[in-house]
Amino acid sequence: MSKKINVLPIITAHILTLRNYATGRMSFLDIMVFFGFPLSVAALAGLYHFKVHAIALNALVSSFSLFATILLSLLVMVFSFIQSTEKSGIDPYLSQRRKLLREISANICSTVLLSVAIVVVSIVALAFMETEIGRA
Repeated sequence: MSKKINVLPIITAHILTLRNYATGRMSFLDIMVFFGFPLSVAALAGLYHFKVHAIALNALVSSFSLFATILLSLLVMVFSFIQSTEKSGIDPYLSQRRKLLREISANICSTVLLSVAIVVVSIVALAFMETEIGRA
């Protein structure tokens, strides 16, 4: 895969933020909240043949497009904070602040990636959706 479109570092950086800092180990609760719960809801929706209407997909496209835009603006702001910490003087918490900002940027990047994926999947679903007369 091309390095320009490789999203694996974004996902890896996000997963590395899901740890308990008191023990240094991965947090089971964080893994369940970010991966287990959404996957189980998706599995249940598939198991019970949950159908999504075109109106709901249009709302998903609109809301997650806006969400991704806002997150990209927030990401620019976080990157400017990261650059400002590079020039700062002596600060006893500087390394912790830089680490926190890097983790925040990793989490924002992964959320932007997820938002774009939801928009793309929703648009593809809309393209292949069968519409009935009177239902959109």
